[in-house]
Amino acid sequence: VFMVTRAIVVGIISTIVGYLPIAALVTLTRKEVYDRWHRLKVMCFWASLVLYMFLCLLTICLFLASVNVYDGEQWLVAGLTSLIGRLVMFPLLLSMIILLGLL
Repeated sequence: VFMVTRAIVVGIISTIVGYLPIAALVTLTRKEVYDRWHRLKVMCFWASLVLYMFLCLLTICLFLASVNVYDGEQWLVAGLTSLIGRLVMFPLLLSMIILLGLL
């Protein structure tokens, strides 16, 4: 029970943290007037996004260095499956639903 609860909490937290850069970008694009402060905010956003991506890469490298080869391969398969699902299967499913709604 503890392992399942922990996995669910980690999944929820990682989803929230994963969407923070997108939320920040949405708030930056809503501004009507583009002044010097807005340009500074955009530059800070991109600098923090690069730092965020570097920290994500560092976390993945540290994880892969601390587990055995089998667990690393299992993580890679799970990650690729998730990536294919998000990049291929979800848009395909969404377009099929839209197509069926138009018929």
